[in-house]
Amino acid sequence: GLLTLPMISLILDPLGLPVESILVVFMAIDSLIDPMRTLLIVYVNIATTALVAGRESEEERNAKTKMRIAAATAGEIFSPEEAAQISDANAQNPALPDFSADIQSVKVHYETSQASIASMAAPASASKTLRLNPATEKKERLTTSLPGGIKIKIRDALILINTVLLILTASVIIRINSHGTQDSVYSVSTKLVTEILKSVDTKIQAYYTPADQAIHNISFHYWNEDRFHFKSNNEAALDYFMELLQTHKEFAMVYFGDTQGNLIMGRRMPDGTLTRRYITRTEDSVITKYVHENKSYNATFPTTEESLETGYDPRTRGWYKKAVTQKKAVWTNVYIFATDNMPGFSCAAPVYNDDGGLEGVACIDIGIRDLSLYLGGISTTENSKLFIYDQDNQIIAKPLKAEDPLDILLSVYPGADGSNNYSMKKVDDQADPVIAEAFKNSTGRVNTNGIYSFSLDGNNYFCKVDSMPLDQELSINVGMIVPDNDIMGIVYKNNRMVLIISLIVIIIAIIISILVSSLISKPLKILSTEMNDIKELDIDDGEVDINSGIKEIDNMVDSFQGMKQGLASFKKYVPSDLVTQLVKNSQSAEIGGKKQTLTLLFSDIENFTGISEKTPPEELVNRLYDYFSIFAHTITGNRGTIDKYIGDSIMAFWGAPIEMDAKTHATLACRAALTCQMQGQNLSNQWVREGKPKFHTRFGIHTGEVVVGNMGSDERINYTVLGDNVNLASRLEGINKYYGTEIIISANTHDLVKDDFEFRMLDKITVKGKTQPLFIYELLAEKDKLNQSLIKIYSAYERGLKFYFDGDWDNCIKYMTAVRRHSNDKAAQVILERAENFKLNPPAVWDGVYAFDKK
Repeated sequence: GLLTLPMISLILDPLGLPVESILVVFMAIDSLIDPMRTLLIVYVNIATTALVAGRESEEERNAKTKMRIAAATAGEIFSPEEAAQISDANAQNPALPDFSADIQSVKVHYETSQASIASMAAPASASKTLRLNPATEKKERLTTSLPGGIKIKIRDALILINTVLLILTASVIIRINSHGTQDSVYSVSTKLVTEILKSVDTKIQAYYTPADQAIHNISFHYWNEDRFHFKSNNEAALDYFMELLQTHKEFAMVYFGDTQGNLIMGRRMPDGTLTRRYITRTEDSVITKYVHENKSYNATFPTTEESLETGYDPRTRGWYKKAVTQKKAVWTNVYIFATDNMPGFSCAAPVYNDDGGLEGVACIDIGIRDLSLYLGGISTTENSKLFIYDQDNQIIAKPLKAEDPLDILLSVYPGADGSNNYSMKKVDDQADPVIAEAFKNSTGRVNTNGIYSFSLDGNNYFCKVDSMPLDQELSINVGMIVPDNDIMGIVYKNNRMVLIISLIVIIIAIIISILVSSLISKPLKILSTEMNDIKELDIDDGEVDINSGIKEIDNMVDSFQGMKQGLASFKKYVPSDLVTQLVKNSQSAEIGGKKQTLTLLFSDIENFTGISEKTPPEELVNRLYDYFSIFAHTITGNRGTIDKYIGDSIMAFWGAPIEMDAKTHATLACRAALTCQMQGQNLSNQWVREGKPKFHTRFGIHTGEVVVGNMGSDERINYTVLGDNVNLASRLEGINKYYGTEIIISANTHDLVKDDFEFRMLDKITVKGKTQPLFIYELLAEKDKLNQSLIKIYSAYERGLKFYFDGDWDNCIKYMTAVRRHSNDKAAQVILERAENFKLNPPAVWDGVYAFDKK
C-alpha cells in the first residue's frame, strides 16, 4: 500500500484531497475490519495449539513435530460423504471463509493430542507432563499465551495490536512524506515513463508493421502468379497498390521496379488524391507518364521523355540495391525521396521467380512528416516530449499537428528552382534545447531498464530511450522526456496537512477499536472453548449458539459448525484411500459420444520416410513445426477441430464440437484443404530455394456419420471420432498416390459442395474391406478460379471416363490419349492403361468399379 501512495496522489490531488490523510483513513478502517477478521481466523488456529497445559520438554516438542510432518504427508482427509456435507454447508452460505487450512490443522492437533496421551501413559514422561484440572483448563481457554507465560485477553490484544498498527502505519506514512519524496518521485517517474514509452513503442511498431506485411504480400502476388497476374498485368498491380494507399494512410508511395529499369507506382498527392506513375525504358529514352485522379495535376506532372542517362532508373536507388544485396525485406535509412524532395524511409523486398531469378524489387515509402503526425496523436503527459532519431543521430520524428510548420521537424531552405528543399535536423540541435540535453546525457543509456534524470534551466526532467530494430542492420531510437512537475507537482502541496489529520484519525480509530473489540471478545471466548474440545476430537452433534450481531463472527460460527459436521464424519473413515477415490470421481468431462454427420480430413506427406532418412532430426523437427503450424492455423481458422497428429499426418474434422449443417462444414473442409495446398506449395518452394527437399501433401476428405465425443479411460480422455467413415477418409488420402492427385473427396462431400468448387470425377472404386462402390473426385479449386486450359483438359478426362464406365474402350483410349498429349496427368495414364488392358482382355461382367485391395 505504501508503495502505491504516489500513484494514488495522481488521482486524488487534482480533486484537492490530501491523499496521504485519505490513505491513513483507509488503513484505519481496514485495521478495524480486515485485520480483526484475520486475527479471528489466526486465533482459531492458535487456540488449538497454544492452550496446552504444562510446559513441554524439548523431546516432546520434537516428537510432536515429527507427527505433524507425518500427518501433513498422509494425503487428503475427507471421504466422499464428508465432502458432500461440507459442500452442502458452504452452499447454504456462499460467503463463508475458506477453512481448509483449519481442517488440516485440526487433524495435526488431533494426532498431537494422541501423542500427548501416549506420553502421559509412559512412566518416563509422566513426571514431565502436567495435566490441568477442568476448572483451570476452562479458565485457560479464555486467554491466549504469549512468550514467557504471559496471558492476555483477546479484547486487550485486539486493542493493543490495532493501536500499535495504526501508530506504526501513521509514523511510516509521515516519514515517507517528510523524507522520502525524492524516492517516490523517482519510483513513480520510472514506472510511468517506462509504461508510456512501452505503449509508444507498441504504437510505433504498429505503424511500421503494415508496411512490412504489405511488402511481403506484394512480393507474394508477383511470385505466385495468382489471380492478380501482377507480372503480366501492370494495371492489376497498380490497382492493388492504390488499395494499399487507401487502406494505409501512412503510406506515401507504393511501387515496383523491375530488372529492366521500368517502374510502376501508386502515389499519394498533397491533396490526398492518388496518382499512377509509369516509367518505361526504351532503347534510347526514358518515358514518364502520370494518370491523376485530380486532373489539375496534369499541368504540373506532364508526360516527359528523357535520355537514358538523365531518366529515372530504379536500379540505381538505394532501396533497390539494398533489397537485392540482402535478398530479403529491408528498411532504408531516412533519405530524400526523388519524387517530391521530402525525407522519408522505405521498406523494400526483392521478388524472385520460381527458378530463383530476380524479377525486381517492390517498395513502400513512408514520409517522416506522416510519422510525426502519428506521434502527435499519441497521448502522454501534458508537457512531455517524444522524439525519434536514427543511427546517424538525425531527428526523424517529433509530435506534430497538421497545422504545425515543417521547420519544427526539418531544416527548410530554398532550392535553385524556387521550391523548398529539406534537410534533417540533428538530435543535438539547440533549436530544441531539452531534447539536445536529453541526448547529451543518454550516452550508454539506450535500452537500459531504468530512466535517467537531468536538469536544465532549474527544471528537472526524466528521460528514457529505447532502441527499436527495423531489421538486422537498421534500428531507430525512441525517446521520451517527462518534466518532474508533470508527475508530482501537486503532491508537494499536501505534506503539511498529513500530520494533523493522521493523528486525529488514529485517535478516532483507537476509540472505535476499543468498542469493536468488546463486541468481538465475548463470542470468541465461547468459540475458544469449543475449539479446545475439537482439539481433543471431542465433537458433539450440538450447534454452537452464538449471535454476536457482527457479520464476520456469525459467518465464522457458521463455518465452524460446518467444520464440526465434517469432522464428525471424518473420524469414521480412513482418509487416504477414500479421499483419493473422491478426487478420481470428481469429473469435469464425462466419457461418452453421439452419432453425428461430420466432414473428416486426413493429410499426409508423400515419401516422408525417405525425406526423414536424409534430413537431420533437428532440422526435420523444425520443418515439421513450420509445416504443422501453417496447416493448423488454416484448419482452425476455418472452424475445424484437429483430432491428432499422427507422425507426419493430420487428422481433423468439422461439425463438432461447434455444430453446423453438413454443407457448411463440408465447404469449410474443402476450403481449408485448398488453402493448405497453396500454403504448403509456397513453403516447399521456399525450402527448394534453400536447397531442402520439398513436402508434397496429399489430402482425403469424406463426409459421413461417425461417433464423436470423449473417449478413453478414467485417467485420460480424448475428444475424437470413431467409425467406418473415419477409415474411409483415411483411405481416400492414401489412394492419391495411385492417381497422382493431391486432394481426393468422396461423392458425399462432392454432392454438398459441388456448386462452390471446381472438381473432376476421378473414378468409381471400392476400398479395401468394403464392397459398396463410391465415386471419387479430385478437388481442384474454388468455383470459377480454375485455368481455362485445365478446364478443357479435365473435361476431356471426364468424357473419356464416361466411355470407360460404359465399356467403350476405343473412345476411352482416344480421350485419355488426348489428355496425356496435353498434360502429364497420371490419372489419365491409369485409366488409359486399364482401358487398353480391358480392350485386350474384356471383363466378363463390367460395372465400372475398380477394387483396391491395398490400403
